[in-house]
Amino acid sequence: MNLSRQTMKQIQIGTLLAGLLAALTAGPLLARLSEPDHVLYGTATWFGEPLVAGTVISLRLDGSADVLTTYTLGQNAQLGGLYALRIPMDSLDPRLPGRARPGEGASVFINDSIVANVIIGDYGEAQRLDIDPAFLTGTTPAIVISPAQVQEGNSGTSTMLFSVNLTVPSQDPVSFNWTTSNGTATGGVGSCESGSDFIHDNTIGDFPAGQTSTSIAISVCGDTIVEDNETFSVDLSNPTNAIIQFQSATGTILNDDGQPQVRVADTVVWEPATGTATATFEVLLSRAFTQDVQVDFETLSDTATGGIDYVGTAGRLTIPAGSMSAVVEVSILADGFVETPEALTLNLSNPANATISDAVGLAIILDNDSASENELADVAQNGVNGVEGLAGPSDAVFSPDNQYLYVSTLVSRTIVTFSVSNFGVMGFLGKIDAQTAGFEAGLFEGIQSIALSPDGNYLYAAASGNNGIMVLSRDSGDGSLSLVGTIANGDDSSGTEVSGLATVWDLVLSSDGSHLYAAGSGDDAVAAFSVDAGSGALTFLESEVNGANDPGDSGAAVAFVDRPVSVRLSPDGSRLLVGSDFSSAFTVFERDGAGELSFVDTFRNNVSGVSGIGGASDLDVSPDGSHVYVLGRSDDTLAQFSLVGGSASFMAALDRQADRFAGLDGPDAVTISPAGDALYAVGFEDSSFVMFRRVTDVQSSAYGDLNFAEIRLDNTGGITTLGGPTSVAVSPNGNFVVVTAGVDNAVNLFSDDSVLTIFANGFEGP
Repeated sequence: MNLSRQTMKQIQIGTLLAGLLAALTAGPLLARLSEPDHVLYGTATWFGEPLVAGTVISLRLDGSADVLTTYTLGQNAQLGGLYALRIPMDSLDPRLPGRARPGEGASVFINDSIVANVIIGDYGEAQRLDIDPAFLTGTTPAIVISPAQVQEGNSGTSTMLFSVNLTVPSQDPVSFNWTTSNGTATGGVGSCESGSDFIHDNTIGDFPAGQTSTSIAISVCGDTIVEDNETFSVDLSNPTNAIIQFQSATGTILNDDGQPQVRVADTVVWEPATGTATATFEVLLSRAFTQDVQVDFETLSDTATGGIDYVGTAGRLTIPAGSMSAVVEVSILADGFVETPEALTLNLSNPANATISDAVGLAIILDNDSASENELADVAQNGVNGVEGLAGPSDAVFSPDNQYLYVSTLVSRTIVTFSVSNFGVMGFLGKIDAQTAGFEAGLFEGIQSIALSPDGNYLYAAASGNNGIMVLSRDSGDGSLSLVGTIANGDDSSGTEVSGLATVWDLVLSSDGSHLYAAGSGDDAVAAFSVDAGSGALTFLESEVNGANDPGDSGAAVAFVDRPVSVRLSPDGSRLLVGSDFSSAFTVFERDGAGELSFVDTFRNNVSGVSGIGGASDLDVSPDGSHVYVLGRSDDTLAQFSLVGGSASFMAALDRQADRFAGLDGPDAVTISPAGDALYAVGFEDSSFVMFRRVTDVQSSAYGDLNFAEIRLDNTGGITTLGGPTSVAVSPNGNFVVVTAGVDNAVNLFSDDSVLTIFANGFEGP
């Protein structure tokens, strides 16, 4: 799900680490070993700068050249940029080779450079150790080369000067070798021959004793070719009496021939009750320019009317030299009418010192005179009014009777329970986690999604950090939960080894509750399970893996299920629908009576006319089974497919500007109302919650089409707890919509004015 859920995950990696390390220390051990492993973890940097994925961190015991344990940065997505060294321990004699004991000395290396001297800690202990060669250098000088840039000029040569410094003075002379290397810029030999961007060079640099600065001069070739900025590098090696901080520095040749691009961004504004409000259009440059950029602008009516809904304006805008943006403000008028969202545009033309990449900016005017279809009824926020365990909410689900709401979290690593009254008030009932009595064996690491059985008796949690699913029973009377069991990759208690659950991301249950399907993002697979009706326990059936197929399946091999993040079942249960982030694809599987799957078809972004599903982050299917809607996180779009007789076909993709709606920047989650007449989606990047009305008349040529109806934004219109929305859920009776906000650590409960008014006056809900 890129943020996006993928974006939230990166923000929350650091907090997830403690639980992940607990999992590391709890791995299976050989029978003779008496103690669990010791773990070192922390940041790994090189003179304060982050290391690239693939960098190897290792540990060796003092007096031994053998590597005891290693970790390659990036191999575990849950650790993000951190490292974790799992050190095998042994307290029995004779000690097995490759084992350590508390109190022994060891050294930590980044690649082949020693960066820390440590004493091995206690059995089963996890110690934080941030490593960097700077922590060991002390008075040892380090050679530091800084990036450089220069305007290329139109002819001849200009000089790019790289600054090279020592971190501390040296009593001895310091020397080093340096040479240039091509990047996007091409170096010539000896002169600016045809096609050369700079002149290659190499020699020895030095610092006399006590001196701490020098420089490297590179000749850059001027031309009048319109091109992008280009880069090359200066590489250092073979230092004497010092170490090299970074082996390379980038030189950027700034193209001064081509002009920057100018575009105008969309905006949203609420119509004022009286007087005027301001719609602010931001006009942006692709890069700062050495001269003033100017462009003409003019407002034009779309569905909004000049003089009634807004005050038209026109003029010439200047973006000063060195700046990246300027704004155009448009006055929005109060008209007193109840109306749907309206639009006007700001059009750019006649640029000077720039070219136009996007000439039209869209402003959506939201009406404050009409009753809201999504009024904020209540908010629960972590640490406010006794609510706890709500840091980093990831998903939410209502009970079938609409009376309880369950929310999973990534940072707190909990499942939180709320009561929900008929008139939209949430009551915090408590949380469960791995420290709660009776849940010590539960899976709470990285819960990405939760799902309730149709009868409401069982709750299932997709624990991506544990590569497994937690099964909980639910008391329908008070909403409380109890642990039933867990199932994870590698389990073979049923006689068949479980697979397809690595970084499990999403879950869906069949309408009869007999089967559960899971998107195993890390395995590029979809796993199928049968559900025990009496206990809710899961039994592994099979996994459908990208690029492979089960021997019993008759169709082609599974294709383009790369990092699946969303799974849904068609209402009749005949088709499983899968959205895959990395392959930007929507995939259809056939489901038989036994619950097993067969690959049918895949739709890929920008292939065979399909569009709008780049970075497919979530999907949902209409209750009538006729349409599937897929979010494209990288495209900021919403794609529509028809589903007839089990076969899907692409229909259209909604684009914010072309289809006149706002929000959905980095869309992350989508759901359809039980009646099928409304679609709700959230945009993580712009903290937006958007509602579309869906055409449900099967006789209409527009059947299944979506029409923009409403938007809610964080820090706008009185809402302050919508930052970083991660999921959206609708109550079974359709009265309430819940949006979880991962950045604001909040749950937002929305409803329309009519529902809130009816229930506030004492009427019972359905």
